[in-house]
Amino acid sequence: MTAEPTPLRFRQRGEGWHLDPRRNLLFKAAGLLVLVALLVAASGWLAAGHPLQALGLAVAGAALGVIPFDRTTRRLPARTVVLDGQPGLLVPTHPAKRSTVLALAVLGLMLLAGSVAAGVVGVRDGRVGGAIGGAVLAMFGLLLVVGAGGAARERQALERGLVLLPAGLVLRTGRRTPLLPWDEIAGFRDHWSRPGRKILWTEVTDQVDSWLSVQPVPGAGWPPDPLRARTGTPDPTIKVAAIAVDPVVVLAVLRLYLAHPELRAELATERAVHRVNDTARRGVLG
Repeated sequence: MTAEPTPLRFRQRGEGWHLDPRRNLLFKAAGLLVLVALLVAASGWLAAGHPLQALGLAVAGAALGVIPFDRTTRRLPARTVVLDGQPGLLVPTHPAKRSTVLALAVLGLMLLAGSVAAGVVGVRDGRVGGAIGGAVLAMFGLLLVVGAGGAARERQALERGLVLLPAGLVLRTGRRTPLLPWDEIAGFRDHWSRPGRKILWTEVTDQVDSWLSVQPVPGAGWPPDPLRARTGTPDPTIKVAAIAVDPVVVLAVLRLYLAHPELRAELATERAVHRVNDTARRGVLG
């Protein structure tokens, strides 16, 4: 973990972690604009003599403003799992919150129902604006329902996280879960990045994301990571905020098993779980 203060402008990446990320002001500003748009549309429906549609849009806007998009920070224990017949150590990651899944589903369904009502009224009254408004609501509602479905599938996924096997490391955090053999891993990098969003010379966000990347040896031939545009590296990477175990402990344990091949056999036993717990109790900083 770095003690260097994160610069507020220009510099986009650096080494070490900043585990107390700043607020993403751009995301909040975009959410505020969506809320204002919904409230303006609601006032238009009210002025046109459609109070139910106006109420629906106002409720949808208020609900969108309180959806808990952030993940839980509750720590989860490491445990032994069996992956494709091979026992190993699972370092779990946080799934989406139940409240997030429920809020996305409810709001999405409300918007879809509102789009149908808006479309029917628009066609009945011959208002093109009503039909267009219904189409816009349907688009937003469909996006939220799809997002709720993806978050629900994420919660149902078993053994999601980092799986340490005697043969290598598996990042079960996305659609692709390749095995990264230990002899093809050069090291583990802790680093941070800021989304590169600027208006002229001024940063419009102060968000800072911390990452844990697996560095390959030359010629490893691993596929590029899908998050490379955000992380600044093509190496397999996981967002530190998603790791449910103390990330400093996780980094220390990963580096330990990389540096000591003779210890990797214990990854198939409960001894690996005890080692993680012992590392956490001793406060090893890697």
